[in-house]
Amino acid sequence: MSQEVALRWEAFIQKIQGRYQEVLAEADAGFADLIASDPTDTITYGNAMMGIHTRVLGLGQMLNDTFQNQVSPQMDRNEENHGRDRLDAVRTWIDSDWEQRKAAYETNIYRALWPLAQAAMQKGAPCTNCGRELRLKSPIAVEAITCPGCHTVNQVAPDPLVST
Repeated sequence: MSQEVALRWEAFIQKIQGRYQEVLAEADAGFADLIASDPTDTITYGNAMMGIHTRVLGLGQMLNDTFQNQVSPQMDRNEENHGRDRLDAVRTWIDSDWEQRKAAYETNIYRALWPLAQAAMQKGAPCTNCGRELRLKSPIAVEAITCPGCHTVNQVAPDPLVST
């Protein structure tokens, strides 16, 4: 009986690993499309990341619940320890791989944003009174800039893309 349970447990683990790979394939394609279409859409990116993260967490929870509720009760102590070790190894692999994937997705989106941010940092800001272009001392800091034309003091914040 225990050998059969161990085989079913291993088959379930492989099924979860396969499902994880499917989730990653969807994420890879989705994030590539997002970056290609509009890398400045950080809200869509954040929502997509949260959705994929939730799916990955769900797979881990499914592993835990299945082991605890269906597998562990059918095993003796030694088999249960081996099954738990296998669970921990798979969870560690998924968690580690997912962290690397998240970092890669973020790296890719920031790489796509960088040329746009560089261009935005070269721009000045218009005076709120006369529209004259103001020279920024720092494209990444909030500044109070006096317009040389009309002497209006302008509060200038970084371009949202630069802030991102």
